[in-house]
Amino acid sequence: MYHHSTRQPVITRWQWIWLALLAVSLAGCSSYPMDVDEETWKQLPPERRAELARRQAELEHERRMQALRLEEEQARLRAENERQRLDALRTLYQRLGEGEVVQVGLLQGEGYFGKFRPIAPDSLLLTIGETREQTLLGHHGRQLTLWLRYEPGKLALCSHAPRPHIDPDHCAILVERDWRHGQDYVVNVPDGWHPKRPLLRNLQVHVRSLEPRERHW
Repeated sequence: MYHHSTRQPVITRWQWIWLALLAVSLAGCSSYPMDVDEETWKQLPPERRAELARRQAELEHERRMQALRLEEEQARLRAENERQRLDALRTLYQRLGEGEVVQVGLLQGEGYFGKFRPIAPDSLLLTIGETREQTLLGHHGRQLTLWLRYEPGKLALCSHAPRPHIDPDHCAILVERDWRHGQDYVVNVPDGWHPKRPLLRNLQVHVRSLEPRERHW
């Protein structure tokens, strides 16, 4: 009766030696395992070379594993920080009163990416007194930065950070009329450094004030 064997193939000593020498040759012989200099390497027997190559491979594997563990820990910390940030925002949004949180929809328009191209729609929440730096995406993943600032009765969309005040040379200013029910605008966002060419043109914006019961995640 035929029995199927599950044993894995065994690599012989000479195969290890051949693999070690192959690894060194692929590296262009410009460096040798365990920082052995060229003259010493040439004098070593094949078995010793194979042993050094194996130890070098183990060290490199451990370095890669350490780097991977570090990346995983950094990712965990970033996720934890983001969770804490979102928890704080949830608490803030629930505590603020009527008219103190607005939802801003950037529906469509064109941004200047060397030439004018459509931007991807986006939306965000702003609290009163907040200034936000928002990245807008365009053609082939290109990006441009829009600054938004919400003050009582108005929202500024700016090509540069509105500090310490809102500069009309760099900002389009949306004045509130009925944000409780939502209001639509079409604006150009000026670029004060290039007066003849706005940063964004024909930008369609929808602004609505959110009541506390509407602030869901």
